[in-house]
Amino acid sequence: MTELDIRMVVEEIDAWRNGERGSKLTWAKLERIFPFTRQTMHSKESIKKAYENAQLPLKKGKIDQNRHLSYIEIEGLKKRIKELEAQVEDWQKLWILHKT
Repeated sequence: MTELDIRMVVEEIDAWRNGERGSKLTWAKLERIFPFTRQTMHSKESIKKAYENAQLPLKKGKIDQNRHLSYIEIEGLKKRIKELEAQVEDWQKLWILHKT
């Protein structure tokens, strides 16, 4: 696993912890999302800790549904939207070129 892979898994687990994905996080669900086994993910300390930290509020049903996004999170989302819009525009240009 690369550092990017690890960060992506941790971010997904954090989304579960924040109630953005549901209330029951399992290793099997993570295995369906990522091309890694439970053992591989569990062997990475940051993933293991994120998973354990996510399980506490999920098991207790104490998910902060009213959590507000921080300025940094909002700016990150705006940046990602711009990246995706540019990607869509590039695909549309390729589609038009391919059709002609």
